[in-house]
Amino acid sequence: MTDQSPASPPNPQRGVKVRAYADTLRSELKSSPSMRKGERTRLRLRIAAAEALEKSGYQDLKVADICKLAGVSLGTFYIYFTDKEDISVGIAMDFVTHLYDEARRASNGLGDWQAVYETNLFFVKAYGANPGLMRSHVQLQSLEPAFRAVWEPLHQEWLNRLARSIRRRSPEDLSPEDALRMALALEQMVFSYIYNAVVTQAFPVKTDESDPEKLAKMLTQLWFRAIHARDPTPSEMAGA
Repeated sequence: MTDQSPASPPNPQRGVKVRAYADTLRSELKSSPSMRKGERTRLRLRIAAAEALEKSGYQDLKVADICKLAGVSLGTFYIYFTDKEDISVGIAMDFVTHLYDEARRASNGLGDWQAVYETNLFFVKAYGANPGLMRSHVQLQSLEPAFRAVWEPLHQEWLNRLARSIRRRSPEDLSPEDALRMALALEQMVFSYIYNAVVTQAFPVKTDESDPEKLAKMLTQLWFRAIHARDPTPSEMAGA
């Protein structure tokens, strides 16, 4: 996210597509007709794994389910992947990397309010399009050290980017350590709220989170207040 005038108008056509990750992989397969047979088979298995993780989650995933969806034998699966952990860790990491890349594209070049709003709106819609993969991501964090080993550096990089943005935008002279703490607190607020509102729909109180724009606006207002110690002006919120 880069600093712009807070009144910068949003661009609703930012080229960010929100869809099921299996469809993203399927588009990759369709757009590469010259891909070698082995590469196509590997990608078909990855598409099938993304579909299976979306449907059943990581804990209940079976290699046989992936093979059935891909239309290949068990023997073919083991040519390309060691086990369900191997393929699932790869899918989950590629999925999260894809989310971070698309979130950065959604917010690039916008002002303080709009950059956070577009990022939050993207994540609300992305979680809604991939609830099973988000559950699998959480399960892998809990169950598989191999996933945590590759996930944690990526997550730290994302937090560092947020912290640098917060330091630039905050009216206070925040230390790098305080900015990182604020980044972690705000990121966890957004992740936990969206996850519970959109993925598990398990809130202790009844809420209506059916409107992605309304949810993103509420989370952005909390984020903005935490950094700026005030509400956004109408011009800052223009187009949200």
